[in-house]
Amino acid sequence: MAKAIEEAQSQCEEETKGLLKTAYFIAVNKLPKAKFCHLVKFMKDMEHPVFKKLNTETSMYGIYINEQGLSEMHQATASTPVENVDNAVRRSPVFSLVLDESIDISNTKRLITYVGYIEDNKIQTKLFRNSEIVDETADTIVEDVKQLLTEKNLDGNNLQQFALMEQLL
Repeated sequence: MAKAIEEAQSQCEEETKGLLKTAYFIAVNKLPKAKFCHLVKFMKDMEHPVFKKLNTETSMYGIYINEQGLSEMHQATASTPVENVDNAVRRSPVFSLVLDESIDISNTKRLITYVGYIEDNKIQTKLFRNSEIVDETADTIVEDVKQLLTEKNLDGNNLQQFALMEQLL
């Protein structure tokens, strides 16, 4: 998916938005991630204007359907190394967490965590962690967040906002 997004960026901003919306649709509807390439091809076959110029024959839309590809996708979406984000969050007077539950291609439940923090008087938002969870219960999510705070050596008193994606939609 990262390669598809890179290709789309060089072609057209609208195509990039289309690819990101497709990925979002898959996540929200908890569809297998392998459906990404099929949805993009379907939209192109239906002559959706956003996907008209996209070359589905040579692009690698299915690149992230395995563990290595998924890691590459996350690295492509993270603009700074993890250590820099961790340090920036620690320096920030406050931070927030936004969580999204998802299911990967192997039907493994995942908890995707984004962090919001202040750096250079600007609010930053970054991908913070992608962890495997056993279920989507409140107890499991709370335990995962506690573990995250401990692992990243963060002061829970500085956590000012906590939200699940379903609450934001």
